[in-house]
Amino acid sequence: MIDNGIWRPFGRFEYRKPWRIHDLLKCMRQDIKWAHQRVWKGYCDYDLYSIDHWFMKIMPEMLQEFKKKRHGSPEIEGSPLQLIFLNEDDRDQDVHHRWDKILERMIFLLREMNEDTCSHKNPYRKKYFAAVDKYREGPIENPDGSTTYRYKDLKEVPEYRELDEKYHKAERRLARYRMDCKKEFFDLFSQYFFHLWD
Repeated sequence: MIDNGIWRPFGRFEYRKPWRIHDLLKCMRQDIKWAHQRVWKGYCDYDLYSIDHWFMKIMPEMLQEFKKKRHGSPEIEGSPLQLIFLNEDDRDQDVHHRWDKILERMIFLLREMNEDTCSHKNPYRKKYFAAVDKYREGPIENPDGSTTYRYKDLKEVPEYRELDEKYHKAERRLARYRMDCKKEFFDLFSQYFFHLWD
C-alpha cells in the first residue's frame, strides 16, 4: 500500500468489512476515481469531505520531506552578537540550525493539533465508552430498514456522574491544547510562509 495521498488501495475501513464482491468492486472503483483526481487535480472528492484532516495529514509529511531535501535556509534574524562574533561558516550553520528548529516545531504542532496523532490522550476514554456501551439501547429498527442505537446520558446515572465530569473536563483541556497548537502553528506558518520554497 502506498500512502502518499495518491493511491491507497485496501487502506480504508470499508475493505475490512465482510463485503460481497459487488460492494468490494464498487469501493475499488471509487478509490481508482479518487486516485485519478489526485493525479490530475492534486486533491479528490474524498479530500474535500474533510479538508482540515487532509491538511493535518499531508502537511507534516510535506514539511518533513521539505526539511530533509532542502538545499538552503532563509536568513532568519538572529542576535546581532552572533553576526559579529561568528565566522561565515558558523553563521551559515547557525542559520540552518535555526531553520531546522522552526520546521521541526511546525511539524510537531501539526501532529499535536490533530486528534488522531496528538501525544496527549484522555485518560478516561476507555472507561467512559465502556460505560456508554453498558447503557446502550438497541438495536432499533428504523422505518427505512436501517439500524440505530440509543445511548443514555451518563450524567443521569449516579454511579457514572463523576466519570462523565472527569471525561468531559479532560476533553475540554485537550481541545484547548490542540487549539493552542493550531494557533501557534498558523502564526509560524504565516510568518515563514514565503520561505517554504527551495
